[in-house]
Amino acid sequence: MWTQLFSILSVIVALLIVLKKYSSESKDYIYIGIASLTIWLIGDIIHSVNVPFQKVVQLFLQSFSLSFVLVIFLKFIRQRKPIIFRYPNYMVYLPLLIPITQLIVADTQIIGEIIFMSLQAICLIVYVLLSIGYSAEIENKILTIVGILLLTGGFTFYWILQEYYIVFEWAWGLTNASGVLASVYSFSDLIKSNENI
Repeated sequence: MWTQLFSILSVIVALLIVLKKYSSESKDYIYIGIASLTIWLIGDIIHSVNVPFQKVVQLFLQSFSLSFVLVIFLKFIRQRKPIIFRYPNYMVYLPLLIPITQLIVADTQIIGEIIFMSLQAICLIVYVLLSIGYSAEIENKILTIVGILLLTGGFTFYWILQEYYIVFEWAWGLTNASGVLASVYSFSDLIKSNENI
């Protein structure tokens, strides 16, 4: 209950951050960010109400949302490369094929959750590497570090410590929600730096 509330509120605030903080010149990032956050929000709402195949649908939607996050990272990386070394633009959308694998294995919950966990880990690792690689261009370094620590804590609480009942459910919900807000806000610095290239 509390984790869903934290998640829904953080997604709504993150949508407002994307609309206000992200520059109007970077419309691709805004549209993809809005799509990612809206899909995640729909997944949270589906989890809160009683619908058939609730767990499978939520897992698929949230994997789809994380795939959009990977698309944002790939677009950022592509824009940073010299023009001669840039991969074709359609290749940044390849992560959107990942959730389809979850539909193929929809009857096997463990494999679906492994795919979802892998997507979360990849998004977190790429975000950490981008933050380290372009740290000189980040204005809110403290906020970026806090966001990374909170997201890493939320990931650890949910996937590793939850089985041992060390952490209450609301704890990883709160860390994830706060980490998402801090990361969405601080990533806007990197997007702004891309516009100057």
